[in-house]
Amino acid sequence: MFKIKPREEEALVKAIQTLISTSEQVDSGQSFDLFDHNAVLDDKELNRAKDLLIKEGEARGSLKVEHLFRLVFIIAKENQAPAEFEDIDSAASNGTVLMAKLITGLAMLNQMQDPRRQIKTACYLDEAASLDQRNQRSLIETAAEFGFSLIFASPEPQITARYCVPIGTTQGKNYISRLNWQIIEPIVEES
Repeated sequence: MFKIKPREEEALVKAIQTLISTSEQVDSGQSFDLFDHNAVLDDKELNRAKDLLIKEGEARGSLKVEHLFRLVFIIAKENQAPAEFEDIDSAASNGTVLMAKLITGLAMLNQMQDPRRQIKTACYLDEAASLDQRNQRSLIETAAEFGFSLIFASPEPQITARYCVPIGTTQGKNYISRLNWQIIEPIVEES
């Protein structure tokens, strides 16, 4: 299992909520009065919220939506409890991290497609041998669900491939000829 979930930066979100709830009580109708250092509003919680937001805004140059949350990566292998990580690269083995990044990339590409016009396209995966056969098969199936065909590049043979496309060399230049393609597993079209 692989999930990406947002986690609120609680102190900043709470400070904003404090300002919003207080601004609703201000008669002037202008919530920006809350940031006026000469304002009469003297509430410890409000002052802490203002100070925090001003300090964070100054430290970051401004406050943006992206500062209000962080992403956590949740990974669980079969028959294991899920674990959360804030840095995807430290989450698990190299193959698991690569798989998570690939699935995320495919899902994002899928979401960017125009839903009125389904397309079929190819995605390239270098160093395919970094994934074990089970993950390769899973990735092929997931890519197909999203409408993508995968091109695996690897110096070693990959038994999950349906075609092998050897790259030849002539006079120091690489070439590919369709005549050299090797069909390992024909694609069966569903009718």
